[in-house]
Amino acid sequence: ISHYNTKALYVDGDNKCVIARPKNESNVNITDMNLDYDILLGCDGIRSIVRNAFLSTHRDFEFDLRGSFGYGKSVHVALPEDVEDGTFMIINECLPGWVSFVLPESGQKLNVALGTRLDKECCVELKSSDPKVVADYFREHWHAFDIDCDEVGEQWVQQGWNTVGQVHCNFYHSEPLRALLLGDAAHATCPNIGQGMNTALADASALNSLLNDHKDDWDVVLPKFSELRVKEGNALTDLSFHTYSLSPGQQITLMVRQNVRIALNKLLPWIVDRDPMYEIPRGMKLSEAYHRMSKLGVIQRVRRNNDDMMRSHFEKSVGMVRDDESAGIMNKMFRYVMVPVFVACAVAVLFGDKISQQ
Repeated sequence: ISHYNTKALYVDGDNKCVIARPKNESNVNITDMNLDYDILLGCDGIRSIVRNAFLSTHRDFEFDLRGSFGYGKSVHVALPEDVEDGTFMIINECLPGWVSFVLPESGQKLNVALGTRLDKECCVELKSSDPKVVADYFREHWHAFDIDCDEVGEQWVQQGWNTVGQVHCNFYHSEPLRALLLGDAAHATCPNIGQGMNTALADASALNSLLNDHKDDWDVVLPKFSELRVKEGNALTDLSFHTYSLSPGQQITLMVRQNVRIALNKLLPWIVDRDPMYEIPRGMKLSEAYHRMSKLGVIQRVRRNNDDMMRSHFEKSVGMVRDDESAGIMNKMFRYVMVPVFVACAVAVLFGDKISQQ
């Protein structure tokens, strides 16, 4: 039985049912429904109510939902003549201080997602509700490829600001609930490497294979699913966010090193392996790519930088840390005046006798 236009509210794990509410524009005479289940597949997205039931059922269940330190909007544009259909692009500084992820769409179109960091103030033109103001800004600053700026301006003002969240979980199955987490409920991610949908489809494929291999024995399939997919889901989110730096300087360094590696691989393929990120579209598992990027030290360096920047912004935005001008002056005085004085005093105490004798 299908229940369209229905919102799931709560999972009653004890009675194996989902409490759901039909959507009704008038909100009159609405009666919640109890939908019984044998097996519950939590494919209900980043704000999953199935995942909420994991939290209340398992004391050892850990998950975090956090943003990707950015905001932006997306527009749909006609495929330009000089861009090949199916092209995926990452464009740094597409607009001043902004990055664009360009994905191919059906019907000879491109999905152009534009975003910037939370700690950067958006210019007044992009905040405008006047499509002409936005269109003029794009005409002046967008140079990546030809777009209809008037159409972009209309789309821009008709939508709100978007944010992207990420989800990490330490397991995807619950035997007491008889439930699984799949897709964004298990591993919502930012789109940096374009593997979110592929990983969700891989979840479904893995579940199908497990059911075939174990003759629909869910007692075996449930824990096996976590064993196979948790490493892939967590690798997805970390590769997406921790192979692209929030620091422009570090990102340039990463890109230079990546290009050097690609060039060396072409010259010396028996010595230098291909870049792991280039192997993902060729079928390399995300967990294997994560392992190799960790061995190269990329994950650790970028994670340290990104986490520091996000934490620093949070502390300042909520008032835990202030930009105190007087404190800044005192720190500079200590660094440039007092530290040399202390060093001079230490040298005098340690070596004063020897110096006076000479």
